[in-house]
Amino acid sequence: MSATRPPRKRLRLYSRLDARFDDRDDDPRASLVNLVDVMLVFACGLLAALAAGTQGALPPPKPVDKGRAIERPADGQGQAGAGMDRVGEVFRDPKTGQLILIEPVGAVPPLPTSKRPK
Repeated sequence: MSATRPPRKRLRLYSRLDARFDDRDDDPRASLVNLVDVMLVFACGLLAALAAGTQGALPPPKPVDKGRAIERPADGQGQAGAGMDRVGEVFRDPKTGQLILIEPVGAVPPLPTSKRPK
């Protein structure tokens, strides 16, 4: 009775366990791609939160009317007048110490700095 036996049929339980360790269909880099996506979303959210939070910390701009007193001169760096356009003359009031801008008559108003051609 040495007849060959047909191979035993495997139980479905074992085939499921073996399929768990079968790595033919799985890409090991897929989990890294998901981590990179999570990091990008987190970084964009952090940048948006920081940008929105710093807008409230800025003081509101104060409009300056023509011929009105200037509260404080701008802090300049480098050579005085470098890269600036002449728009008038500034005088200091000896009694109060305030600076007053006198624009020349018929002067063309300067373009805003964001629209000035380079």
